[in-house]
Amino acid sequence: MKKKKELIALDQGPLIQEAIQNLESWHEKIELLEIEIQKFNDTDLKLYNDWHSLTSKDYANEVNALIDQYERLVYFHNWVVFEANDKNISMPHAFHLMTEEEIKFQKGSQIEKEQIAKLRQGRNQKIKLEQEPDFDLEQDQAYEEAEDSKDDEQEDPNQRLKIEIELAREKFNKELRYFENLTDKKIIKLMRNFEDGTRLLAECVFICIQCYRFELIEKIWIQTPVKLRAHFNSDFKKQMGMTMEQYLKEIKAEALGSSLSDEDSDAEFDFKAHFENLFDDKKSKISEDKKETARIVYRRIMMKIHPDKLSPDFAANKKAWLDRLWKKIQVAYDHANVQSLQNLHLQVLITLKKYEELDYSELRSGSLLLKKELSRLERVNQDTLEHPAWGFSNLKSYKKLEKVIAEPFKDNAKGIKKEIKRIAKIHETLKMHVHSILARGGFGKSKKTRSVSRRKKKGPAHKDQYPLFSD
Repeated sequence: MKKKKELIALDQGPLIQEAIQNLESWHEKIELLEIEIQKFNDTDLKLYNDWHSLTSKDYANEVNALIDQYERLVYFHNWVVFEANDKNISMPHAFHLMTEEEIKFQKGSQIEKEQIAKLRQGRNQKIKLEQEPDFDLEQDQAYEEAEDSKDDEQEDPNQRLKIEIELAREKFNKELRYFENLTDKKIIKLMRNFEDGTRLLAECVFICIQCYRFELIEKIWIQTPVKLRAHFNSDFKKQMGMTMEQYLKEIKAEALGSSLSDEDSDAEFDFKAHFENLFDDKKSKISEDKKETARIVYRRIMMKIHPDKLSPDFAANKKAWLDRLWKKIQVAYDHANVQSLQNLHLQVLITLKKYEELDYSELRSGSLLLKKELSRLERVNQDTLEHPAWGFSNLKSYKKLEKVIAEPFKDNAKGIKKEIKRIAKIHETLKMHVHSILARGGFGKSKKTRSVSRRKKKGPAHKDQYPLFSD
């Protein structure tokens, strides 16, 4: 007699419960991070900026005073060099003449001061002219041809912008290739030196903004140390009215075709891919199948979070979450981002405790999906998480933070003092020569031996001659 074979049913209850707990754990971490990021933008950043403005004021005033002193010395030194070359006299003689001019400017009448000021203005213009590089005829011709080929009244603004970007990329081709070839290791090495890091960042931002190569800015910015970021952001905000982080987010939001918000900036975005085909209609390239899938997932989400489906108490308690959710859903739907929509649908089900709509395999894959989402959020918001203002409202002491803020100012002041000392030493040596010559009877008449126009001697002067206008 054959024995009847019986199937053994596997009780998935404990497994499902464990999967739900994992899912809820990752979802809770994501929600806590989003809340902290929102708190950072709403509270910490504002408090930090106000505190930073007050704290850095004294340091900035000290640096500005040194810069003023440095500029006065440099202008005076440039005048000495210019007069020596222009009148074919010695440096001590030129120094003596400029010293007398300064005394006359300080003690003379108002008319004399105005005359000297006008003389100095003309002198400075000539010095700048000597420092300007040779005119790039080829580049100018390219711009002229581009301008001549378009009708200003009827031309498409996008076409004009496209031409400008192409010309800028051609002009800075060498620099762009340098930034492209920089490895993370090389960037980190350059950033160890504050001056080298600042110079690299400033050059990259200046060039890449014109060339619409924002991915190169982002590449270098990610490797920039916190203290250098704070220092750079201070200057960048004065010029642009926003920090570098805010600028990149705004560019990203404009590219996505939506209003600027922190939630929008969370979406993964490839600067290079977007701006390589700047004027293509990207929405038209999205396949109909992808659009339809996005619509299906979108409807599923709407059926769960429509105001008519939610209780008033739940809507009130989860208002902040719903506000963030609506914005992210709209961005994902506008760009038919199916993966983001599926992720959001999963988070909605977890928040509403609708686990019966998910089987065991979906619960497990959902955990992995949310784990990746948390990693992505942390990566996208790396600048925010590393910002000195993170958790600022919870700090009990600002001494450590103040030290970080003061360091760039002190380094800057140290460098300026070194230059002031160097130029002052040159002037002191010239002054000693002047005293020696005056003691021996004074300066003789200058001899104009050069009949050739100075214009023919084209080319930049040595940086020690004109430090103010040198790189």
